[in-house]
Formats: sequence, structure tokens, C-alpha cells
Amino acid sequence: MSAKKLILIRHGQTEWNKAGRLHGRSDLPLNDTGIRQAQQLATELAPEGTWDAVYSSPLFRARQTAQILANSLGIRALHENQELMEQDFGDLEGTLVADGADEQRQLLVGTGETEEHLVGRAVNALFKICHQHPGQNVMVVSHSALICSVIAALTGESNPRMANGTYVELDAQLLVNHVSREPLGNSEATAKPACRPWIMAGTRLCVLVSGGLAAAEAAAYHQDAPSTVTWGFSPYQSTLPVKLRVSSSSS
Repeated sequence: MSAKKLILIRHGQTEWNKAGRLHGRSDLPLNDTGIRQAQQLATELAPEGTWDAVYSSPLFRARQTAQILANSLGIRALHENQELMEQDFGDLEGTLVADGADEQRQLLVGTGETEEHLVGRAVNALFKICHQHPGQNVMVVSHSALICSVIAALTGESNPRMANGTYVELDAQLLVNHVSREPLGNSEATAKPACRPWIMAGTRLCVLVSGGLAAAEAAAYHQDAPSTVTWGFSPYQSTLPVKLRVSSSSS
């Protein structure tokens, strides 16, 4: 038996996020907008019921977000997990990157942590968290590259990049399916294996859209996508998703 509900949350905004700089392991605090995003997210999640635990990347921006959520929602169990740390981008951290631009993706070839290692350690952590909290509701606060890479690996599809202060509700069965194909190993969050390109997320997982996109667009997405995603929109970033529901196509 695994967690009843597992959501993956991207931390609130930092000054580097605002400027469009590549974050990685560089450790910055939330800015004022990021704090408001975390507070707004807590308000949104409060009606969802009791939350039993929060897990967080050890990086400060994630820990701040997790602490705001825990304090606001009365969650006593707050844990740090090294395997939830953001992807290591090596010497490119701090550089300005155009979100999603092909030429910027190429800059990430041959530096930092591989996509394979990132997904391996993240799935390892999430699978264990799910099975440590059977029947419970659990939050995981992490980072854009990690969350998007995991979703792409579990569903076999690209997905939109996540806005700061947004979350994905993950079907635990996707983790079980993945682990049945790729048995868990002993990953080390600080390791830097041989390098491969980092692939930025695309946009194919959009299926059901609540607000912000026309019904015709939603229907067009629905024709091709094998997984289900529900979008909402943030008062701080009105064109970016707040809520995504991802489930396996067989469920």
C-alpha cells in the first residue's frame, strides 16, 4: 500500500528565477513573490484535507517553501531528503537562459548531472516516500528540472515546465510501474556521473484545462495525449499552471 495522495511542488520564486538564471545547486532564498506564492499555495491546498507529511530538498528555497506550507497547514512531520535536490548544472549555474530555447538546451550538453542519474535518484526517493506513508497525503517540495524530468520518465511524454509555487499530483502507480522496469539502486545526490544533455520539458501533456485556455485548444490537446493533466492558474503568474493532475493512461 502506498500514499493516498502525493503532490510534487516547485518552490517559490527567487531572484534568480525572476532574472531567468539557471539555478541548479546554487542556494538562494525566496524573494517576496516566492513567499507569497508559498502562502497562496497553502491556502489552495487547505481544503484538500489533512496533510500528513512534507518532504523537502535541502536547498534553502525549497526548505523555505516547505516550512511555510507546514506552518500554514499544521503539518508536524517535515523531512529533508538529499535525493530531492535540484539537478547539478555545473559551471553553467547562474547563467541567463532563455526558457525552452533550442540553443540554450545545447549549452547544457556535457556539464553537471546526467538526466538518467537525476531521474534515478528522484524516483528512488519518491517510491520510498510513498511506501513510508500508506494511505496518507504527502507533499514533496523540490525543483523544476527534477519534477519535470520525473514526470517525463514516468509517462513517456514531455511535459510543460512548472511555474514557481505550482504542484503536480502524481499517481503512485506510475512509480510502481517504473520501478518494476527499473529496479531501485543506491543513488547519491551529490554524485556527478558521466554527462548527457539535459532535456527541457515540452508541452504535450496538456489534456483538460480549467481556465486560461479555450475549450477548442483543450480538445486539440486531448486527441493526442496519453496521460491526463488538469491546469489551473496562479494569481501571480496568470499564464503558468498552478495545478497539474498526472495519471497513467491505463488507470
